[in-house]
Parts: sequence; C-alpha cells; structure tokens
Amino acid sequence: MEQGLIIDQFDELRSLYSDLTLQKSDGVWHIQGQLVFIANFAEQVIEDEYSIHLVVPESYPDCVPVAYETGNRIPRHFHKYKDGNLCLGEPLAVWKTFSEHPTLLGFVQNNLVPYLYSFSYLCKNGGLPFGELSHGELGRIEYYQDQFNVRSEHSLFGLIAILAQGEYRGHIQCPCGSKKRLRLCHGPHVLEIMRSTPSGYFKSLYQFMSQRGLAYFR
Repeated sequence: MEQGLIIDQFDELRSLYSDLTLQKSDGVWHIQGQLVFIANFAEQVIEDEYSIHLVVPESYPDCVPVAYETGNRIPRHFHKYKDGNLCLGEPLAVWKTFSEHPTLLGFVQNNLVPYLYSFSYLCKNGGLPFGELSHGELGRIEYYQDQFNVRSEHSLFGLIAILAQGEYRGHIQCPCGSKKRLRLCHGPHVLEIMRSTPSGYFKSLYQFMSQRGLAYFR
C-alpha cells in the first residue's frame, strides 16, 4: 500500500467529511472522527452522524477497510462481527460494491453510509429500508439463494459445493434441478464468482451447510 495513495484518497474523503482525521500507528493507517451524512431512500431523507473508526489493511485497495462505530449507538446484535467491526453485508457483495469505486470516499459513500443510514432508519421507522439478511452463514445462504435465484437450500448446496471445491465441469447436470447442463444454466454465474473470489472463500459456508445435513453427489 502506497502512502501517497492513502494520503491523496484521504484528502478527497476529507473534502466531504471534514471531521475525520488520518494517522498511522505501527504501520497501519487509521481514520477516525465524526461522520456526518445526509442520505435518501424512497424519499426518506435522513441526516445523522456517527463516531467511526476505519482500519485500512496493508493489502488495501485489494481488501476493503474495516469499519467500527465507536460512539456505542449501534448495539452488538445489529450486524456486527464478534470483534465489534461492522458487518456491511455479505463479504463478496461488499467487495463488488467497493471495487466499482475503490477509494476511501467510495467505501464510505457506497458501503458505510448505507449501513449507517439503515440503522438510523430503523430507529426512526421501526424497520429496515433495504430488507435484512440473517446473521452469519445463514445470511450468506439467503444472499446466494437470491443471487442464483434458487429457493431450496439443497439446490443451492450443489452450487456452493462446486465453488468450495473449485472444480468446474460444464458438462454435468446443474445442481439447481433444472436438468440442464451446468454450462447452459448456472455455469456462467458460477464461473464469474470463481474468478472473483480467493481460494477457500466458500469453505466455511460449505462446511456450515454440510453440518445442516445437506449433501451433494455428482
């Protein structure tokens, strides 16, 4: 990670969010301060502010920053990981959104602000504006059921097994139950995901689904 890149991107970020500061500690960049935003969804305009802390990983911009809310407004049960960092969505979805505008400003505007807006919206209206996934691996199951447009976990498990094992065979029958060959059904989507995710990305989801009694035989 180049120091000049971080400084230039932070200057861009601070031009819109002036209460943020940048510092480096033990070789790691930290962005902290008050994030004041105005956001709109379905004509519901919300203006709010949160105390935030972003940790920029050494592998940035090949990895997204890690975000924390430090003002204790957001409870632990609202989409946070065990160490307290914010769960901004299914990891692949977060990365795909970030990769469209891979800058600090892009991350704040496209990944972080929608999360903060959702919590503010919940406090004001009693519900979430964008829908909600379950926590943890169950949420990932729901996400990929939607991505692949399959209803049953059994159908999804076959596709996850292919992704976890990293073995694409376009001539086999698609696990979704369509009776089509994989390359004529979900194959192109599977290949797209395989090319954009690191090895082992689906291992934990595959193991979780296996423990739920699901099996896939080719």
